Amino acid sequence: MKKDKWMKNERLLSLIDQHNIKHKYQIKTVFGFARLLYDECFEELKGNEDEQKFIFNSRFTCNSPENNDYRHVIDAISKRIKTDLRNEDFKKTSGTYMLAYCKFFHCSADYLLGLIKLPTHAETNIHSETGLSKEAINRLIEWNEETKLPHSNPYHYNPSIYFISDLLECCGGHTVVLSKNVSNYLCYKRISETKNLTYKITKDIYNKCETERTMASRKFMDCLEYIYAHSKNIPTKELLQERYPRTDEEKLLDEVLG
Repeated sequence: MKKDKWMKNERLLSLIDQHNIKHKYQIKTVFGFARLLYDECFEELKGNEDEQKFIFNSRFTCNSPENNDYRHVIDAISKRIKTDLRNEDFKKTSGTYMLAYCKFFHCSADYLLGLIKLPTHAETNIHSETGLSKEAINRLIEWNEETKLPHSNPYHYNPSIYFISDLLECCGGHTVVLSKNVSNYLCYKRISETKNLTYKITKDIYNKCETERTMASRKFMDCLEYIYAHSKNIPTKELLQERYPRTDEEKLLDEVLG
């Protein structure tokens, strides 16, 4: 959703941005957000136990008389959301909407109230203990969830979380070497990418960037070789094969190469 100058609630805006990254149905307008909130959190928003939920009639537009009741409810919710977006915090937000926001965004009320830095206590605790950013924590959680899915198609299998786990476990006390060499790798890689993006790609420019690409790969390989040479926690071949199953093409190549 495009941020206007009157929107001051950074936490609510951040939750909306995160929602738009993760979900197919994005929040682009306050009215659209109100519709999603009503559809998914009616139980939290209803005024009393006897209140009935209005269903949008998709055969007509939202402004059609057939959708009058639905539109009036959404308009009221939109007004409340606009008020919350104008406020810098949630101190004036009703308990009803606090519950709805928490359910919709899967966040803690403590985050909305500014008592913790990240949307959930789990993320906040991980950040406090490790220093990982919110984005990094979410990426690791996503990778871990993917390892729990069926892997009938090897192309849908994501062993990234295993790689990170193995790398951290193997580096042991050599974390300084790990961070230094990875930083060097990223530095040289960024130099190469920046040149490629800044200039019109020609064979000459491509060749000039070869030095940076080579240095990036060399620095990263140096890092992995050092960790391998000094680690006592290198996974066995059997464990590696289990964690990183090979595709049919890779198996065929193994047979060809013997």
